[in-house]
Amino acid sequence: MRGSDILVAIRVLARWVALNFVAAKDLNRIIRSLDRRYQRKRQGPPQGAVTESNIGSRPKVRLLGEQPGVDRSISYVGLRPTVGDTVYIEWVGAGNPLILGTIGETPWREVGDTDEPAFENSWVNFGGVEVTAAFRRVGDVVQIQGTVKSGTITAAVFTLPAEYRPSGDLIFATDTSVTTHARLDVESDGSVVAKTGSNAYYSLSPAWFVAGQ
Repeated sequence: MRGSDILVAIRVLARWVALNFVAAKDLNRIIRSLDRRYQRKRQGPPQGAVTESNIGSRPKVRLLGEQPGVDRSISYVGLRPTVGDTVYIEWVGAGNPLILGTIGETPWREVGDTDEPAFENSWVNFGGVEVTAAFRRVGDVVQIQGTVKSGTITAAVFTLPAEYRPSGDLIFATDTSVTTHARLDVESDGSVVAKTGSNAYYSLSPAWFVAGQ
């Protein structure tokens, strides 16, 4: 083979290597991009863990991957998440986080819903942006939340099912619209009683206790 033929062959080979090297880089870039998209789709929206419930204001959330001490106060949609819940987060507006729901939580049971305990003694949900009256049991711990109005003070707001009741009467301090604090009783028969305060605004949050104890 003549020297000129060898030179042409080297140039062709170099061109082929260059083209395939660039194609390989592009292919790797495409693969990495698709992998990132798949991972985002598989993982779903960003997640975080609720570290403070902050009744009366926004709950605090530590986004997964962030260090302690940088917890964010985040608005939420629907029922208030509680400490220990893992939540879905969407970024809206100018980078503002919004809690859209919880992951694998024990669901809240809303008072007044079909097949749930009914409101009693003229009590109703306060409405608007206030949390709906609801309860749930996580392990042995019963949690009650919500804001109600219009019922009879000293009378039951609703009655907990048997498996959600304490073994004895319990007393909690809560908020009402007239006095700084009011008294909320959860009795052994399941009655959740607005013992003192005003019926213009009455908070059931946060009443937590161990069922059967």
